[in-house]
Amino acid sequence: MRFHETSLSIKHPNVMKTLFAMCISEVSLIITMHISTNRTPDFLFFFPRIWFIFIFIIIIFLLYRFLSSKSITIGDNFIISLNKKRYDADEISSVFIDGKRIGIKTVDKKLVPLHLYFTFKKENTVNGMEEIREWAKRNNKPIRYKFFFGWI
Repeated sequence: MRFHETSLSIKHPNVMKTLFAMCISEVSLIITMHISTNRTPDFLFFFPRIWFIFIFIIIIFLLYRFLSSKSITIGDNFIISLNKKRYDADEISSVFIDGKRIGIKTVDKKLVPLHLYFTFKKENTVNGMEEIREWAKRNNKPIRYKFFFGWI
């Protein structure tokens, strides 16, 4: 039996939608802070400023995710994730597919980890979906075609 390994280009799903929503939140917070500049410093004075910083950090994180090039490697009985961590087949409990979104759930987690939640780039969609299905069949892992939760 020949050793098989495929590396495919992927992207994080819904990054642009989330980035757009966060930018709108930032604009509304800027308006709120402008309105509340003449107030005495209290909770309603500081809360928008603290929340602004928090959302700004999320925007930086989303921009990094959007601009970085990523790939996932699918082998005979292992998967190498986005953060270059290797998962053997016995560490993976199931594969979730929701439309174009794919999530690979590990045995020790209740939700799909961020680095195992992705979509394939347009040029790899058909080949990537087939590779995931073949990998799951080869390693006796269930494929669940349903909605799953993923982080940011």
